[in-house]
Amino acid sequence: MLLMAWEKIFPQTVGILPSPFSVILVPYTNTENLNEILELNFSNIPSEWRFFKEIYLGNFDKAKEEISYLEDEELKDYTITILKFSQSNDFSVLKNFKGHRLLEKLLSLLNPEEVMNVELTEREDFYVFSEFIKAKFLQNKDTSRAIAHLDNALRYFSFESPIFKAQVLLSKANIIFNEKGASYHLIQLYLEILELLKNVNIPELKGEIFYQLGNLYSTFGDIYEAVKYYSKALEVFTKENNPYMYALINNNMGLAYLSIQATDIESQVKLALGVQCLKKALEVFKKEEFPEEWASATLNYANALVYLPTSNPTKNLIRALELYKEVLAYREKTGNMEGYARVLANMGNVLAHLGHLKEAKKKLKKAREIFISLKLFEEAAGVDEILKEIQSMEAAKNGE
Repeated sequence: MLLMAWEKIFPQTVGILPSPFSVILVPYTNTENLNEILELNFSNIPSEWRFFKEIYLGNFDKAKEEISYLEDEELKDYTITILKFSQSNDFSVLKNFKGHRLLEKLLSLLNPEEVMNVELTEREDFYVFSEFIKAKFLQNKDTSRAIAHLDNALRYFSFESPIFKAQVLLSKANIIFNEKGASYHLIQLYLEILELLKNVNIPELKGEIFYQLGNLYSTFGDIYEAVKYYSKALEVFTKENNPYMYALINNNMGLAYLSIQATDIESQVKLALGVQCLKKALEVFKKEEFPEEWASATLNYANALVYLPTSNPTKNLIRALELYKEVLAYREKTGNMEGYARVLANMGNVLAHLGHLKEAKKKLKKAREIFISLKLFEEAAGVDEILKEIQSMEAAKNGE
């Protein structure tokens, strides 16, 4: 049986670009530059592969021009189909493609209604890719099945495609992080992924890994390493090119700084840096556009003001109280009772610091009731501690 030009390439370029371009294929050429394109190194690629470079760069008009030069009419039609789908998100565009059965199956992987029924056992690289895509489909629905598909993909991943393998490992690492929390094993896994990508020019993927490493090190209290990786992530995700990630990283880096105890001048400077990070996050996380993120970052900022060393602590406490009131109104409106109780507890703490003990007790007791109703007994115990402190303050005030 005569092989099509793209069939002679192994491994193919699946899994390298983001969806839907993750199913883009390249034709066979008389060159040995396959490793270069698999690492997104376009310095010496043949003319037949230029369309792949233009798609990666987002130059779709130029890509269409380069695609028109392809000799393989079926591959040309297939690639144009993917471009049309990327611009329309119309699944009928995919279904209307008629050609090689493997090409049809690859397109079916882009359709959420068909993805789990696709069987791609004819080629190892396509099979691994299909397992990866099924895992992506399941990751928010059934994480145990998603992990099983990723493990299966890794079991059959015997070929060299560093970016694709990094994508598979990253999906697995992220699911484990979200499901089971931080572990030193995860740090090693993310570092292993970075090692795979050391010769690859793919800043966004590396930026995501830097961000996750920052989160992990922050969880373990290694603030130096956390800030190092958050800073690396911010070199990739700027306010201009990805404002959401820029704000998210600044929010988390701010929290890392604020976890430091203010025992000396150096630690006080780091607390101030944490406040600046939260301010940067709030430049992006506006209430109208990102209400949940705004509420979280605003709460973090208010908490920071409460404990930030300053010559005028009362001013910071009053400002924090104003911010708490804004977040409290939002939590009440959205019916987030746990979040509502947490803000009440913070407000009670600040009111106590300001000497408004009666109002503080009212807020704290209400927060305590909600925590107990939600079976959040540890949080309720924390409120009890503040109430005991207030009781001691009242006793001292009354001369008892």
